Amino acid sequence: MMVSKAHMKALVLMAGEKVAIEIFEDPNPLGVEIPEVLLALLDHDPIVAEVWARMTDGRKRTICHSTKRLKNVDLQVERALEFFAAEQEKHSNNSISNGDSPGGVNPVKSVFCHLKPLFKATSILDWLSLFAIICNVSS
Repeated sequence: MMVSKAHMKALVLMAGEKVAIEIFEDPNPLGVEIPEVLLALLDHDPIVAEVWARMTDGRKRTICHSTKRLKNVDLQVERALEFFAAEQEKHSNNSISNGDSPGGVNPVKSVFCHLKPLFKATSILDWLSLFAIICNVSS
């Protein structure tokens, strides 16, 4: 097993020294922390949760990294919804090419496009309130 010089220095090890290692399964199978914005979207939007369930672990990691690097909550939500809308669109296109029904308008994209100019959230709670309103109106 190879160990970088930085890790060896941090552990105060010399080349050729014997060490014991323990291999265990990562408790987080995704390998990255899911940002709060994504957790909120997944908890409060069944369409986003459905798209998430269909995504590969690699695509999930991509949206997690992309979201974490943004500091602005509005921008995090906007980019996440755009990402989920694009993933939904891919699935819809695959369904059409596989002979399934297209499923109509992409609801994630539709809601996002209509609300983006009307709503400026200042926090996760603002977005959650908005999703609660949308869910109640659409029910």
